[in-house]
Amino acid sequence: MSENEIIQKYDQISISNSDSKVSDINKLYQYSLNKNYKSGILRGLIALQQYYLAKSNYTLALNYGEKALENARKLNNNNALSDICMYKGTTLAMLDMHIESKKALNMSIKYAEKINNVVDQNIQLSRIYTTFAGLSEGEDLNNSILYYSQKSLDIIESISNQNLTKVQESRYYSMLIDQYLNMGSVYSHFVQPPNLKKAEYYYSKALSLSRSHPEYFEQSALFAYFTIGHFYFQQKDYQKSIKYFERFLEEEKKDKDPNRRLAVYDNLKNVYDSIKDVSQQNKYLKLYSKLNDSLLRVKNKSVVSQSDKQSYYLEREAYSLKKYLLLSTIIAIVLLLGISIFFRKRNQELRKKYIVLIDKLEKDNDKDVDYKSLERNKISSEKEKILIAKLSDFETSEKFLKKSLTLSYLSHILNTNPNYLSQIINLHKEQNFNAYINQLRINYISHKLFNHPKYREYKISYLAEECGYASPQVFINAFKKETGMTPSYFIANLKQVDAYGK
Repeated sequence: MSENEIIQKYDQISISNSDSKVSDINKLYQYSLNKNYKSGILRGLIALQQYYLAKSNYTLALNYGEKALENARKLNNNNALSDICMYKGTTLAMLDMHIESKKALNMSIKYAEKINNVVDQNIQLSRIYTTFAGLSEGEDLNNSILYYSQKSLDIIESISNQNLTKVQESRYYSMLIDQYLNMGSVYSHFVQPPNLKKAEYYYSKALSLSRSHPEYFEQSALFAYFTIGHFYFQQKDYQKSIKYFERFLEEEKKDKDPNRRLAVYDNLKNVYDSIKDVSQQNKYLKLYSKLNDSLLRVKNKSVVSQSDKQSYYLEREAYSLKKYLLLSTIIAIVLLLGISIFFRKRNQELRKKYIVLIDKLEKDNDKDVDYKSLERNKISSEKEKILIAKLSDFETSEKFLKKSLTLSYLSHILNTNPNYLSQIINLHKEQNFNAYINQLRINYISHKLFNHPKYREYKISYLAEECGYASPQVFINAFKKETGMTPSYFIANLKQVDAYGK
């Protein structure tokens, strides 16, 4: 194959947007290495960087990114340089390295502005500003989320859809659909107060493209139907919610996503519970239970299989190691000892935090928490007593799970003003409003995980949504800040207790 044919095959993989493409990418990459096709090598490195970022393997994503950056500089390829820096910025953001992430994204913009083709330039700038919006979400900067999301949409809408190449057309419509969905989420979750009319407007714009350009909408269909179904469920428009959840289930038959299907079964069960349709509620309860059991069996089987493979390879490795010199063995022992001490100390600290949290949850289960008795005894006025009592009721109402909850909204439902409410929270809860809400949410989800084993099988994204967070990363940060450990660590330890006992 010629180098042009290799590039065309990369383009086809890009348009297909398939998760199973990594083997094809590796074949093209190895072929390019053997033939010394510089552009083919570069495309392969960027594709692998993007693939491992999507799979949350951030170490490999960064490694392939560095190799790609070196090659792209030699070729002076601004399109590639912009892509590499954008993916690097996203990877660093996922690692909570926000300063470094912004530097990489700003560098991506500089390279994008040097792209000669105006369509390619605008598509790339739109993608970068979408990434900035995601970074702002991780830092709880709602105004920035709206600013960057709107800027991304404005840029992509400025592109004429005439005379586009096949690759440009695919990227254009994919970005346009995703941005309409993003804007729907921004106006329903991040703008305060939420603008539900605008949210619905943008969701309908995305849905209109499902009819006019179904081949491009298909890539985002599962996310779109899931998000829109949940939007209407929150608005208590149950018939529309059912409509889009059912569309999700139809689409999911073609593009399997069992974990998200499990969440849809759970949502439909709740929808039918809300409209008192016991027959349908039981139907989705049974489907949920059956799928949940199936996923657990597959997961357990996978764990056993992986354990057997690891044992086999460890035996082979041990046999090979015997051939090495004694000096190498001594060095390895010293290194392993140092690493072991480090991880033992870290695990001991995490274990202490885990035990403290479990002890708290067990005590909470043994008694009904009387929030009023936890307040300070020195109350300056009757008005203050009333507000504290209202806060106690709020803490047991689960209203703190509302995604768009703000100080202004809470002061409104408690019939007070924001400044006074903020002072009361600072005085009697000894924390600011955001920390107070985070504490309630993390306490809620910790209890769910501790008392209801099914929650331990949910994805982090679903747990985040369950306790009121619009972003999994914000949830992880809040959980770690509140408990000293990640939700994944907490869940893993709970599962160990289930398997082996305390």
